[in-house]
Amino acid sequence: CGRCKLQNVKIVNRGIDWNNADNSFWRHDVKRFETMRVTLLGNAEFEAVDVVLE
Repeated sequence: CGRCKLQNVKIVNRGIDWNNADNSFWRHDVKRFETMRVTLLGNAEFEAVDVVLE
């Protein structure tokens, strides 16, 4: 299985569309302008320390 370690990492993006009436937070169904995703395949590893991801 993969491993992802984020330590003191800041994500800078537009994120959630807080004004969208279709957002359903209890179902984790929210509309987003942008999102940050780390996809690991197999035994891949990703480690980020003291960085800003834009």
